[in-house]
Amino acid sequence: MLLINAGGDTTRNLVGGAMVTLLERPELLERLRAKADTLMPSALEELLRFQSPVIYMRRTAVADTELGGASISAGDKVGLYYGAGNGDASVFDRPQDLVLDRSPNEHLAFGGGGPHFCLGSHFGRIEGGEMIRQLLERFPDLALAGQPTWLASNFISGPTHVPVAYTPRG
Repeated sequence: MLLINAGGDTTRNLVGGAMVTLLERPELLERLRAKADTLMPSALEELLRFQSPVIYMRRTAVADTELGGASISAGDKVGLYYGAGNGDASVFDRPQDLVLDRSPNEHLAFGGGGPHFCLGSHFGRIEGGEMIRQLLERFPDLALAGQPTWLASNFISGPTHVPVAYTPRG
């Protein structure tokens, strides 16, 4: 049940958050639409970095260590805030910018590797990329028609309401 819920929440919020991010940047949305076949893989990775659907994850230190000058003892609870890690200027050039062809892109959106790396990461990439591609193809004039509202959560990030405008096709 955890895998089903986790995959549903994160994929839904990845697609919703990515679309809001792109709709707020029409020039990037059009670039992705025009080059979706070649640009989608790197764009999806960048959208995961830029608008991660998970805000934080808590882990327990298994050994005494030091991180960034702070001592962490075995048994201490440590929070990984994805936005902070994915916005680290010592790792990412211009982290505040959405760069659709960013490379390398060692984002933390699926947990950053190790034993807690997301089991569904491959499915999430396939589903997210294809859903975004379909939205771009099926709604060529999709645009924001109001201010999106976001989930009030300190754990998951995603829009709850995104007013859009488009021309229906026959």
